[in-house]
Amino acid sequence: MKPLPNGVDFTNRFIYYVGPVDPIEGEVVGPAGPTTATRMDSYTEMMLAAPGSSV
Repeated sequence: MKPLPNGVDFTNRFIYYVGPVDPIEGEVVGPAGPTTATRMDSYTEMMLAAPGSSV
């Protein structure tokens, strides 16, 4: 797994990750939820291991 880029710090940050979904007509964004973010699952363990992160 690649390390995070320099300057990326998860301390006191909230991460809500979702996959790209087309917006619904008249809305700025489309549906957002855990089922749209499966592609990010391989990064979860690394992000939670970072200093300052918690569930």
